[in-house]
Amino acid sequence: MIDKAEKLQVYLENQSIGRFEVQELGDQQQSVVFRSMVSLEQNLLPVGIIVDATLFTIVRVKLIENRLDDRNILEAYRCITTANCRNKIAKYYMTPDMTIFADACIPAEKGAFSPKLVVDMLHLMLQDVQQELPAFIDILQ
Repeated sequence: MIDKAEKLQVYLENQSIGRFEVQELGDQQQSVVFRSMVSLEQNLLPVGIIVDATLFTIVRVKLIENRLDDRNILEAYRCITTANCRNKIAKYYMTPDMTIFADACIPAEKGAFSPKLVVDMLHLMLQDVQQELPAFIDILQ
């Protein structure tokens, strides 16, 4: 496991922050994914923290999966645009399979990785997602 992932794992354990499943992907970037679930607005949402050998760490929340169709796709894009205009921390997007994610990208120079900053960003991002989630839920009705 790369140094950034080890530091994050130790920090999460020492701070008793949630339960994360850790998976090394074995790819060229030496990616390690920390997966968990959070409860927001009475919904369980998958959360991931992706660390690798690059300068970046990604914090990702999955808001909607496999629940969009022709009836609500335009409204979903409107919600994404509105959320992106309001938020500085997370950027919302839709994948080709109509899954909606919120991502935050955290850069760090080599040797300057801060697990505390990653966790702080996760908490701030979850606050943003909690504000935006009702609009996304509404389009599914």
